[in-house]
This record gives sequence, C-alpha cells and structure tokens, in this order.
Amino acid sequence: MNIRFFIIVPVYNVEKYLQECIDSVLGQTYRDFRLILVDDGSTDSSREICEYYSQQDDRVCFKTQDNLGAHAARCSGVKEVTISKDNYVIFIDADDYCGSDMLESLRRIIGGRAYDMILFNHRLVSGSPSVPLYNSDREFDEESKRELFRFIIGGNRLNNLWNKSFNSTLFSDTDLRENEIILKANDLFLLLPLFVKSNSFYYLNKGLYFYRVRENSITAKYAPDHIDSLFAVKKSTLGCMKEMGYDSDEDLALFYKYFIIMLMNYVVKSMRSKNSFSLKVDICERIKENDFYVELVKNLGTVKLSIPYRVLVFLFRKNYYRSILWLSSLFGGIF
Repeated sequence: MNIRFFIIVPVYNVEKYLQECIDSVLGQTYRDFRLILVDDGSTDSSREICEYYSQQDDRVCFKTQDNLGAHAARCSGVKEVTISKDNYVIFIDADDYCGSDMLESLRRIIGGRAYDMILFNHRLVSGSPSVPLYNSDREFDEESKRELFRFIIGGNRLNNLWNKSFNSTLFSDTDLRENEIILKANDLFLLLPLFVKSNSFYYLNKGLYFYRVRENSITAKYAPDHIDSLFAVKKSTLGCMKEMGYDSDEDLALFYKYFIIMLMNYVVKSMRSKNSFSLKVDICERIKENDFYVELVKNLGTVKLSIPYRVLVFLFRKNYYRSILWLSSLFGGIF
C-alpha cells in the first residue's frame, strides 16, 4: 500500500508561529505527503511566508482566498486532495505543530488496515501531556462508534480536526457546506459529516500533535456573531445524531447537557473578557433570542447538572449577569 498524506493548513495572521508549523511538516521522517497552505486573507507576513515555502519545496501547495474563515479555507484545501483509499487527509492549525514521527506513526497503523478515521493524542506546547481517552490503542467499528461520538459531543478535544487522520474517500460526494460562514466551533462543523460516513476507527494512544493555547486566537474571542455559529453547529450535531440513530432519550439528554454546559462556559468566558459590559449583555441576549435556545430550555428537566451549573443557568435566565461574573470567580476553574 502506497500511502500518501495531504496536510491542510488554514492560515490567518500567524506570522509568529507559521514557520515552526511548516518546518514540523517538512521535517517528517515519512516523506510522501503534500502540504496545502490556504491563506485566508492575512494582513501580516503570513502570505509571504507561505509563498517562500511553496517556492522552496515542490510538495508545498499555496492557495489564497478572501477572509472567509477557517472552514472555507479547509474546504478550499480539500479540493487539492487526490481521492483514493490509500490517501489520507490531516488538518493542522497554523499556530500548532506536529511531532517529526507523526506521519510515520500513522502509516504503520494504516499499513495494517485502511481505517476511515484514526484518532491520536496531543500534547500542549507548554509541555503538559493531554489526558488520554484510553490507556492503550483501540479499534472501533460501526457498532461501537456511538462511544466515540459521545466523547465528541462532550466538548473535549476529540471534537477537533487536528487530532485525526481521515481516509480521503470520506470527502467524496460529501457536502462540506463550504459556503457556510462558521466563526465558532468550525472544526466540529466539518468533522460531523465525515464521522457519519466513517465505519472503522483506530485510537492511537500517542501524542503526535502539539497544541498551543493562545489568548488572542479566534477561539478566545467573544462576539455576538459567534452565537449564530454555535447554534448552527449544534443543530448540525443534532441532525447527525438522528441520521445515525443516536436519538434515544439517553442520547438526547447527554446532548442537551453538554450543550447547556458549553453555552454557560461561553457566557462565563465572555463575562471575563475585556469586552464592554454592554457587549457582554448583547451576547447573552443573542443566545436567548435563538429558537434553539428555547428548545434547550424546554429540555432542561432531562438534564442532570452540577450545583454550580444549575445556579449559573438560574442566574442567566433571570438576567443576573453581574452575578454570573461573581459566581465564576467564586468557583474558579470549574467553568
């Protein structure tokens, strides 16, 4: 089996980290890959950095687009992928980097069986290891994929794209909804249709990816516009659950539980942000105006929340926004 990897990197104003990311890919011990850099309208020197590498190494493909977001950039990169059961797609964030043996480690797994999706561990750039889902490698099939899906909707790092390798055939005849503008949770938005099509999985208990926590990244910003994206992704999640038959009362209760926790965490982080208080209130009101939030409130009776989250939901529904800030400081790292 001649395995080839297509590594897609959406790029936007990451000049400080971009070279480290690209060098980590070009320095792989396994050499059969194509690196696809998609600049999303950067205003710093990121575009020039991409251009330089594309001129130095013929394995590097460079594309540009207007500032349409990471989801559109990834979809643009997918168009450069050659669809074959022997080809695999990996998504890397431009401010992160990968270990030099990432591709070789994945090749060894794929050489035994052409899994639809391979999941692997990560480490923080700060040096801290991630908490593994399992203490050893493990296979999943169509019958046991529900267990993985519960981890995905649970909001942990498994709902990201960057800790996975996808068989390229998953992208054939799959609606990636590339024209949708998704400002928040865009990883999950692309992951969902690929997960639905996947029937074989392998979990590799090895940290192959280095994730960087940045306070000024898109995931650390809070704005009313993000709310629409969050609800769009959650609606998509619910649709996928129904498509796979994961819509039992137990499944739905779990979904609503993690959804309300995600919303409340977003509210708390927004309250802690440098936004003006009026903008923080706008974000809260934007949440309450969404029809899906109304449905969520109706299903709160099926959800078992810890005491801090129950208090938080009460304060939120009563518009006690300043009290939310007080509560979050009282309970510290819980939220």
